Amino acid sequence: MAGHAGRGAGGRVGRLRVGRLAGGRGPATAAPGRLGRRRRGGPVAGAGSGLSSHRIHAGGATGLAPFTEADAERFFGKATELDPEFALAYAGLGDALRLQIDYGGKPREATLVVAERAITKALELDPELAEAWASKGGISISRGQWDDAKELLRRAIELNPSYATAHQWLSLALRGGDRPEEEMRHAERAAELDPLSVVVRRNLCDSLQLAQRFEEAAECLARVIEIDPSSPLAYSGLGWLNAYARNRFVEAVDLLERAAALDAGNPDAGLDQHAALRHRLEPGDHPQ
Repeated sequence: MAGHAGRGAGGRVGRLRVGRLAGGRGPATAAPGRLGRRRRGGPVAGAGSGLSSHRIHAGGATGLAPFTEADAERFFGKATELDPEFALAYAGLGDALRLQIDYGGKPREATLVVAERAITKALELDPELAEAWASKGGISISRGQWDDAKELLRRAIELNPSYATAHQWLSLALRGGDRPEEEMRHAERAAELDPLSVVVRRNLCDSLQLAQRFEEAAECLARVIEIDPSSPLAYSGLGWLNAYARNRFVEAVDLLERAAALDAGNPDAGLDQHAALRHRLEPGDHPQ
């Protein structure tokens, strides 16, 4: 379906927050221990000399909205400099690097190599860090290694069943396969764990559309707009859904115009509007 996020990077998965790298909790409820310096074979270390690295890590984890993936890379990189044993920061650095392939123009293979090196370091420091296993699964997603991704993400969930990103990315890895019920279950679980994440909820909306549960998908996209009224992807997604699955062409055009206005810097943004208009005028030429 047009407007679908597909099986690439998982939509704009780069909108990381504390909830994405700190045990799947939202910013207001993130447990301080998850932001601590986890060391090999030992408990979370106290603040002490690592307090600066903890603060910088939190900045990186929240920095991708409104900041960019490049900003997050700097935050996480600085955190690892201040505390070379800060496993969670290495995992965040790996994610920030990988996501710049799609959203920052970095060269794919060279960037994946560097990102994987950071994630490997995180796992060396803490072999049971769920976020690092999920990050490694993200690398496999970027390489199209779906079976490896599923195995790694299941490991992450085994270590931390409350880590929303692992559920989200596992649903993405399962998408289009022969286990649609499992794919939906993980998409729904991710949204339960991180209900205010636009990226996580958009992933659920895509799953509902693939399952042809169009009315639920429309409600899901409307909820995304409530959470973030400035999200062009939510407006365009609901616009496409109205045009191609609900025959609500006037609403579709209005929504796509809104999406184009919000994404004025994108030269292709207006194409959605024009496609919806053609579909409205010549419905026989388009699948319902």
